Amino acid sequence: MKRATFLFALMCPLVFAGQVTAETWIEQVTPKKTARLGDTFTINVQRVKQGAGEEVLEVHVTVKLDHSIKMPVRQALLLVYNGKEFVSSCHMEPTVQDGERSFSFRIAEKYAEKSRFTYSESNKDSIGYWFYVQDFIPPK
Repeated sequence: MKRATFLFALMCPLVFAGQVTAETWIEQVTPKKTARLGDTFTINVQRVKQGAGEEVLEVHVTVKLDHSIKMPVRQALLLVYNGKEFVSSCHMEPTVQDGERSFSFRIAEKYAEKSRFTYSESNKDSIGYWFYVQDFIPPK
């Protein structure tokens, strides 16, 4: 019994230390809060005419994160909802230039309210940002 207690006492700090070093968080980006620490997000939404005069939202997102920690797994996801009803999802590939990742997509304005874009990076740590498209639509 003493041996089991000794092993338990020895292993617990190691288990908890491993959990403490990994950082995991995801936060919402809003027009007033666009980044954390050295990270920056530029989000531009504009109305454009498409086809037979139909107006849609064209969204451009540029992500520049503080890369002091290498995060090899990066992903972006667009989730489209009509109120509470799921419409579509799409993993997105960025164009990369000078350490910035840029994403562009179009969405009908009627789907913008609950539709969201999520960007995350991970290795042993995982960080993420997300925003509702609706929050960045300019007034008419």
